[in-house]
Amino acid sequence: MTVRVHTGLGPGDPGLLELYRRADVFALPTLGDCFPQVLAEAAASGLPIIATNSGAIGEIVRPGANGLLVPAADAGELAAALRLLMDNARVRHSMGQESLRIAREEHDAFRNNTRIFELMAECARARGSRLSAVSRAAG
Repeated sequence: MTVRVHTGLGPGDPGLLELYRRADVFALPTLGDCFPQVLAEAAASGLPIIATNSGAIGEIVRPGANGLLVPAADAGELAAALRLLMDNARVRHSMGQESLRIAREEHDAFRNNTRIFELMAECARARGSRLSAVSRAAG
């Protein structure tokens, strides 16, 4: 098993997409990210994901479905999760396909932005209705 660690890559880095394409597994053993964008990118690239169970990471990493969650700072659990996925191509492939499905259905930027704008419009309409009722009552 060959492990490579890549550092110094920022958002939009041209080499990042190629790394996703060549990867078998994406691991992010973070100590405290809330919901790192890199997980959505890895899922959209069809990768099984191993991450620590912190913040909202469970919103995209579903244990046993598209990846594995391990306790933060537990190198033994991280190694076991990596070993499990590296030794089982069928599980890696299945989890990668589920990552892609989750990314398409739940983390599509256009769909999510549309939902946000619909929610904002609904809130504005509700606020407008309340202001109109207050104006009528005062008038």
